[in-house]
Amino acid sequence: MIIEELHLEITRNCTLYCEHCLRGDKECVSMSLNTLDNVFKNIDGIDVLLLTGGEPLIAINQLEKLVEIIRNECIRIGVIRFITNGTIMSARVLRVLKELSELTKLDIKVSADIFHQLEVERLGFVSLRDKNFKILSDYFGATKYGDDSEEPKYTMKQMIYAIGRAKDLSQDRLEEINKMVHNPYVTNDYFGIHREVGRPVFLLDDSIGGQLTIDVYGNLVGYGLEFKEEDTESYKIRANINNMSLVDATQKYIDFIAMNMTEEEIKLNKLLSD
Repeated sequence: MIIEELHLEITRNCTLYCEHCLRGDKECVSMSLNTLDNVFKNIDGIDVLLLTGGEPLIAINQLEKLVEIIRNECIRIGVIRFITNGTIMSARVLRVLKELSELTKLDIKVSADIFHQLEVERLGFVSLRDKNFKILSDYFGATKYGDDSEEPKYTMKQMIYAIGRAKDLSQDRLEEINKMVHNPYVTNDYFGIHREVGRPVFLLDDSIGGQLTIDVYGNLVGYGLEFKEEDTESYKIRANINNMSLVDATQKYIDFIAMNMTEEEIKLNKLLSD
């Protein structure tokens, strides 16, 4: 089986407490190695594998297990992507990143937006983050993510979805933040729009198209949810790869989404499936 895009939540733990985090308060839980094994059963290839969190580099046991699975099962992966806050580094982390880079292309980004910057300053992690960024950049081509310090000023506004801790951001606080950046932040309420989570998933004869997200417990869920939302959705869908095959879980997820789709989403899903 080939998967177009798999988002894998390998941990909900984090070293920071950023005030804009849409995931909500961190949870000291990571994906079990048994669940990680079950994720990759019967998978031959993945075009894009996105490792999410939390802070992905905290989950060192899971990353080492991922290397083992890819090697032993000869799984073809086009690219592995993740965003790190830059506060984690060790010999084990370097070794596992080197091993992953030998197996596939790595796309590593280090968070450098104003919210992360303020948090690492608060905790006294600035020099540590900068040192780790240089290591990741020199050895693995990592780039900064969300840094607008050298960008010209645009009229474009940066969207913050008001979920997780971000829903507690006051307008006064946003105005303080916006004095520090080129492109101002607004919440989705500013435009009067609703948040769209992920995009339709579809099954072909021997592949899964679209974007598929598996949470830390092995549940198929929508992408970009607060942890609490994620758990509520997974309880409704009940598509867990520890209890059924990935194909069956995907079909169950598709059936659930189909019952809640708008007309536009139905048209898009049909277009992608044809």
